[in-house]
Amino acid sequence: MAVAFQIDVAGTSPPALQSHWWTEFDQLGLATVTSGALAEVSGPSIEGISTLVLSFACWTAFWTGLFYALSATADRWMRGVPASTKAHENDKYWCARNLIGGIHATFVAMLTVPACIALLTAPSSSRFAHSRYLGSCPADPGMELDDVEGWSVVFQGVALAGLAFTSFTFADLGISLVHGLATADFIVHHIVFVSAGMIIRGWCVLPFNAAMLLAMEVSTPSLNYLVFFRHRGEAYESAVKKHGIVFVVLYIIFRLGVNSYGAVLLWIHRKDAVPGVIPEWQVWFLLSAVSAGVAVQIFWFPAIVRTFGSEMCGFTEDRPDPDRDELTQQSLGQRRHRLGIGSCASDTFSDVRSRACVTNCLFDFALMSVINCPRPCA
Repeated sequence: MAVAFQIDVAGTSPPALQSHWWTEFDQLGLATVTSGALAEVSGPSIEGISTLVLSFACWTAFWTGLFYALSATADRWMRGVPASTKAHENDKYWCARNLIGGIHATFVAMLTVPACIALLTAPSSSRFAHSRYLGSCPADPGMELDDVEGWSVVFQGVALAGLAFTSFTFADLGISLVHGLATADFIVHHIVFVSAGMIIRGWCVLPFNAAMLLAMEVSTPSLNYLVFFRHRGEAYESAVKKHGIVFVVLYIIFRLGVNSYGAVLLWIHRKDAVPGVIPEWQVWFLLSAVSAGVAVQIFWFPAIVRTFGSEMCGFTEDRPDPDRDELTQQSLGQRRHRLGIGSCASDTFSDVRSRACVTNCLFDFALMSVINCPRPCA
């Protein structure tokens, strides 16, 4: 892919320095020398690269420091919280990881959900805008936008969220490996997301697609709450149920609906959505990663419906819980009884046409689909 840059140092630096920078970019496959001179097209700012790297390092240090601060003070902020019937859920590192995940997701969602809504009806010039300044990704003054300053705020908000997300995922990968919280699928998941995040945020491109991808984090705080409190006694049953319903609703809206729309949009505009400066292999990597993410979300949803919908509505008998409590070893049926769900059991399913029973079946499905959700689903 032939690419050329307008380098900031071209007009202010000595010819030798200009030649040095151009040689470096040419070796990286980011530039093409035409007739022995610098070709001039839009490209990222060299100064912005150092700002971006420094910001990423600071954010990574922040997330790592926050994790260990929460771990060290777990006995204080968990004071009064009942012990879980799952031994590993009482581990301070597990608890800190759950809390920091909710903090991160809330921050990212607050920035990207409004941006996603704002860009939903925006013209393509805003949806697929890109910035030459990698430090914060503001709108370039020369962009064909109806409100450059207004859109600049939106772009920078998405860029900040992208930087926070990518650095958190990077830090979380290291933390989870050190403390034995990572599995093979977890590692692959994080590597793919870090790579995609570095491409999108590193080039300051695709603000709308980035906002849609990051907006999926809006469902994570409810899941974090549910996972943290689901085995801590009857006092939390009502709140756990409510957060379970909220998670499922947001999952359908953002992880299935918005995420799928973003993937289709990216494929339709794949030739003009990103500037030519991005290597072609990175574009195809993004398309593959986004498509795979959508496929995973869609693939698991019918399985959840079949498995937990049938169990909750009484089509199958109770089976032993595959994730037995380490302290009480309750069966799945016992857990359902303890949580006060399963009101559409086989002995009452003959009345399935009644509105109350159907409502309870849907509620049971939503709750149990979350409780039994595989760890990577968040």
